[in-house]
Amino acid sequence: MATMRGQVMVRLFNFLLRVLRGFKRNQGLLLSGALAYYTQLSIVPMSILALIVLTHFIEEQQLIHTLSTYLEMVIPGYRT
Repeated sequence: MATMRGQVMVRLFNFLLRVLRGFKRNQGLLLSGALAYYTQLSIVPMSILALIVLTHFIEEQQLIHTLSTYLEMVIPGYRT
């Protein structure tokens, strides 16, 4: 039983080592940074498009009230 556990640990270590080497070889930090950057850049335009679409289905005042409520929860000190 002990040798089986040892084999599992060795296989797990080898797997993690291969994952880390592949991450480094494929410039994982650079790719993850680029993904985070472009995600942040796209949040504002996508939010605007979503609000434009929602104004066709929900009353504008109700939408503004709901958005203000959520902004109060997300942004400390935000008051409408």
